[in-house]
Amino acid sequence: MTIAIQQKNGDLIGVSFSDVMAQADASVTTPAVNVGLPATAAKYQLIGAAANINVTVPAPTAATAGLSFWISETANTNTITILDGNAVTICDAFQNQARFVICDGTAWFIGSFV
Repeated sequence: MTIAIQQKNGDLIGVSFSDVMAQADASVTTPAVNVGLPATAAKYQLIGAAANINVTVPAPTAATAGLSFWISETANTNTITILDGNAVTICDAFQNQARFVICDGTAWFIGSFV
């Protein structure tokens, strides 16, 4: 499995699954229930959702400004809906998709690797 992040001319465009797993900051799970991520959770969340689930990141506050997660639906046909701690939908991740979300302290956004 490849998670598409490599570097070319200084831009991130791909990283292999093994590179991500070599990071101490990665988590692999297969939950069938909703998941809440604390601010201290692993940055890379590789989730093979066993059902359609919600993944909730912390509410946007000054303390969460700059916090980011890479949330990937690794294989299953289920959908992960990413919400903030105020139950605001940020985005969905479908089969074999990853979403990079980042907080500016007032809201969460779908990030860019540019």
